[in-house]
Amino acid sequence: MSSSSARSNLTRATRSHKKDDAEELKANSITNPVVYNTREELLTALKTTCLENAEVDFSGSYFIAGNGADTICDELVQCIWDATGYQFVVKDRPKTKRAQTTRLCCSLDKARGSRHGEDMPKQGKLAKPRFSCRSRLRITCLQPGARNERLITVRMGHMRHDLYLDGGPEAANHGGHERTLEASISVKPLDSPSSLSQHTPSSNPCNTVPNVWFSQVGANAPRIVESTFVIEPAAAEALGILPARRVSTRPLIPKLRVALLCVPTTSLIEIQSIDSPVMLDLPESMTTTVAGLPIFWPPAGTLILDMNNDSDQDLKSSGGKETGQGKTWLPYDIDPRLPIDVTAYLRVGRNVMRFIQLVGMDNHTFVLYAYPVPLKAQDAESDLDSLFEDSQLAPGDRSLFNFRATVTVS
Repeated sequence: MSSSSARSNLTRATRSHKKDDAEELKANSITNPVVYNTREELLTALKTTCLENAEVDFSGSYFIAGNGADTICDELVQCIWDATGYQFVVKDRPKTKRAQTTRLCCSLDKARGSRHGEDMPKQGKLAKPRFSCRSRLRITCLQPGARNERLITVRMGHMRHDLYLDGGPEAANHGGHERTLEASISVKPLDSPSSLSQHTPSSNPCNTVPNVWFSQVGANAPRIVESTFVIEPAAAEALGILPARRVSTRPLIPKLRVALLCVPTTSLIEIQSIDSPVMLDLPESMTTTVAGLPIFWPPAGTLILDMNNDSDQDLKSSGGKETGQGKTWLPYDIDPRLPIDVTAYLRVGRNVMRFIQLVGMDNHTFVLYAYPVPLKAQDAESDLDSLFEDSQLAPGDRSLFNFRATVTVS
């Protein structure tokens, strides 16, 4: 099929789907989609439509070479999430002889319901809000034609609603958004500010142990990605983190461990489907769940980690003093079977973790989490996994530390 003939038949190819969409928000189901030169052009147009219109009614197409309809669709769904701030989840993937279609709905759509068709359970104040957004997203991938080109068509209908951010529903904004998985986890696109810059003083995650302190999706291309977190003085003292200005011949014994873990991005997304107020309300329960995810470090030789190696900005934030707490992990320092214990390199105030990526890593998510050290292990070195198992975290446990923030995180 040539590009010109495919474009002339766009209307006819999509009329058959009209009936299926009768109960959802229609998105130009019987009109010709706008044909864009590239996927990026389509995504830019979709983003503009979402920003400018309370009721999104979008249809667009572009051509792409190659096979692998499932892969093409999955990548496009992720790109739509990045562009619009709305996460869509798959309903089904009906196939025909000429095309493969993926139908999705917004993850925050009230009509989505539970897997068994029951009413959604009541959720806590930190749970994701639900909206009557009448969501509909259909991605159609036609079989390759004579020129081995696939026609990709995106049809989206959606009512605007707030994006759910880590600070609660009131923290939503439609400019620089965060891709939030749950109340304690915030997966950030690379063009957004750090999630900590969005926090008010009362919502610094580093004031609570156990807790997820940050999570960062890898970039989709080689680059350096930074994640920043702040440890406040009161919390640092209680947690046994030695301030740089204090001189001591005997270091404080840490009362916590802070570990960096790399997990599949899809595994974190799946947590969002757990309709449990206990999971959403208790940081320790979320931390236990995240720590139990499969470890998924990038391929050997593709990642360098750098933590608190002082730049001029870091020196300014620490009063102009060298802290001596920096650490670099070269590729051969990263054990693919284990998390990385970063406790010894923490400092009071601003901490910076840099992910130096030599390849794209958007299917990897880096998670920094803190958990208490068992009393029996505070005087001896122990394996990270056994430490966490011995901490006996349970959904009913109360946080070991939970300090009121005293400074604004920036």
